[in-house]
Amino acid sequence: MDALIEFSQTGDLGPLRKGMTAVEVVQLLGPPDSSRWIQGDDNVQRYRYGSLSLRLRRRLGDPAGDENLLLHSLRLSFDRLPFELPEPVASRLEHRWLSTRLDDVLAVFHQANAVAVLDYESVKDGEIYQRYRVGERRVSLNVFDGEVVDIEG
Repeated sequence: MDALIEFSQTGDLGPLRKGMTAVEVVQLLGPPDSSRWIQGDDNVQRYRYGSLSLRLRRRLGDPAGDENLLLHSLRLSFDRLPFELPEPVASRLEHRWLSTRLDDVLAVFHQANAVAVLDYESVKDGEIYQRYRVGERRVSLNVFDGEVVDIEG
């Protein structure tokens, strides 16, 4: 199954699973292209691997150290195609993902029998923001003016 379809249904992106430690993530994907602590929160760090952003969180009271940073959420940016992904994830893409248009992305999901349900919509100054929920794991397709901007879970 295509890694993005699987992610949207399960919250897992290829070999990446929520709850992995930062040490496990780096062993699997190598060092991130960039990393930074979230301003104002010493317990949250963001790793960036091309189009993939990972948020790692340390539970309050846990000592410092990468073994205590746990993968909390994943976000795949659609801002430029083709995706720039680490090989363990990229090798699990089966679809070419050539378009960010909502209709095109939903067609791929439909072909894979993955149901995307409109979860939220707002209109401001004529611009439409929508969020589609896929699967039961609260993975979201975030859409701005008919273009998918990211998949987040």
